[in-house]
Amino acid sequence: MNDPSPAPRAENQPGPAPDSGEDARSRSLALLRATLESTGDGLMVADRAGRVVLHNRRFRAMWNLEEDDMAVDESAILERAAEGVCESDAFRARIRELAEHPDRTSFDTLELRDGWVFECYSRPQRLGGEITGRVWTFRDVTATHGAQRALRESEERYRRLFTESRHAVYLTRADGVFLDANPAARSLFGIDTDDLASVQSRDLYV
Repeated sequence: MNDPSPAPRAENQPGPAPDSGEDARSRSLALLRATLESTGDGLMVADRAGRVVLHNRRFRAMWNLEEDDMAVDESAILERAAEGVCESDAFRARIRELAEHPDRTSFDTLELRDGWVFECYSRPQRLGGEITGRVWTFRDVTATHGAQRALRESEERYRRLFTESRHAVYLTRADGVFLDANPAARSLFGIDTDDLASVQSRDLYV
């Protein structure tokens, strides 16, 4: 009867070949690139000399750049980006500040001339405590920014209607204490703005 167990491996039979250092570095770099491409943010990394060492497709798409456009140094790429920013001089000043003080971090909201809004976060890249370059991160917040602006505009329209109405309009708590009253209401009831908190609506109709 045959023994189904596998035959023992000979002692001199070679096992899997160990990875070479070059293979490990290649896999590490491939993993890093895959991570960069998987994020929704635009990323660019430059060394201390200003050479762009890493970037992702999202960065190029956000700034309308082609792969060949990334062959220049960090300052040239950021200058091209600054040309599309509404407050371009302020952005250029920030770039100069970070170049002069490589240990600083920054956060800015950039409104672009074509209507997009990006958050820009820049920080030094460190290796073993030593600054080796700079990381630039750009996040598209156009939708959020637009919603916040629409809310502010809606609140401003309401406030104008409230303030400029010729009809008396006021707000009270559940217990009748005044929270706010427009000029027409204050004039009608003879209430000063400073006295609103001491007035109850039931006192006005007795």
